[in-house]
Amino acid sequence: MKFYLINYNAENPQKYARAYIFENNIWKDENLFAGEYKAKHELPIPYYVENKIKPNDFVFAKNILVSKSFLKVIAQVNKDYEAFESQFYYKGKNLKSFSESTDNKTGIIWDLFYTMIFPSYELLNEEKSDCEYIYIESLKKQFIRSINNLVLSSNKVYSQDFNNNIFLLEEKKTYLLCTETAKQAIEEAGLTGIAFEEVPVE
Repeated sequence: MKFYLINYNAENPQKYARAYIFENNIWKDENLFAGEYKAKHELPIPYYVENKIKPNDFVFAKNILVSKSFLKVIAQVNKDYEAFESQFYYKGKNLKSFSESTDNKTGIIWDLFYTMIFPSYELLNEEKSDCEYIYIESLKKQFIRSINNLVLSSNKVYSQDFNNNIFLLEEKKTYLLCTETAKQAIEEAGLTGIAFEEVPVE
């Protein structure tokens, strides 16, 4: 079984739409990028972008943001996930002045996108991976700060029943991974803005 890191395809970052949640919005305080949140708030989640470049199917953002087309693929390959409706606004910090000076009275651009919450699996091979750690004194616990060379554990992989083909790495939830099944489905759908990096299993 093959596994892949899912990354943004940033060949030219200057031509990408980058999305940020409004600073004063309650969703800003939720840990969405790690697939967690304390409470559900009003939807859609409001993001602002600094240009009018139409986002790809996988959006440049701190959170996992996908298009309707990508969500359809996720529904095919995953049993478990949550999708929160998300809306983009142009130059959100100046939304009022933008709305008043254009025919677009709302500032909303493009269709709805979705902020994704994925399940996580504990798959890291810590002996073979090159990890940097940080100790949090207040929590009396060591955490992985970064992984310079990711290797998955064959024992952990083959003990899992993968009902979900797109998921987070439990040990470091900023890592989004997928199986070959999901990779093929994404490629067959012609989704844009996505790059894959194969991850060894040992």
